[in-house]
Amino acid sequence: MEQKTRLQWHPAFAAVLRIELEKELDRLEIEDEVQLTKKPLQMDVLLIKKDGEKPIEKNIGRIFRKHNLIDDFYKVYGYACIYQSDTDRVMEIRPQELTLTFVCSRFPRKLLQHLRGNLRRGREIEELMERYEEHSHSRWYQSAMDLIVRANWEKVKEEKDMCEALRELFADELQESEDAGAEKQIISVVCKKLEKNRGVSEISEALEEPEEKIRLICEAAADYAPDYDVDKIYNKLREGESRK
Repeated sequence: MEQKTRLQWHPAFAAVLRIELEKELDRLEIEDEVQLTKKPLQMDVLLIKKDGEKPIEKNIGRIFRKHNLIDDFYKVYGYACIYQSDTDRVMEIRPQELTLTFVCSRFPRKLLQHLRGNLRRGREIEELMERYEEHSHSRWYQSAMDLIVRANWEKVKEEKDMCEALRELFADELQESEDAGAEKQIISVVCKKLEKNRGVSEISEALEEPEEKIRLICEAAADYAPDYDVDKIYNKLREGESRK
């Protein structure tokens, strides 16, 4: 069985936060995965407001004070205490200058709503591509888009009108997908030949493919006879290659 890759959503979360606050970034200092102590203890995002009392216009930033910690509910209380107390002088950071923003689940649903694979085919993907194409030069948009597309890869790769910027960002993945499609086509033909009791040499000659390659496909296919599930055969071959 093909294992799912665990998505690292923290860089995309910080990128989308910057996108949301883009118009006022000159007033903010944003640091990612800030190390709080000498030991590797890190919060997701620290956001320091540079200029006093003037409120941030975006809804997500209206509660911000001087120092703003962002992480999940259980961690951020402890991080706030460490951050406030681990200073050179007592009360260097006053408690009233702190805000805590809770990410209420493993994935921030409101901010990164597409990261669980719920992107809909058609217009929703088209709008996402159009927005990305306008900002493809931005590393924040690249980071956010990278994770969103990976979480919805099966749907996105089927879009015929994928924008050029997105094709460039995912050139390796698109090539891999095309290669996988071609390989599965060969496996499918080999299985049809096996159903007709054709041998390795005969199949190799008919398909003009190396005999060793056909032999490996036939050996993998034997475990799935007589139904010959092409996807399972392909995955088994990939697993064999990864163990070499």
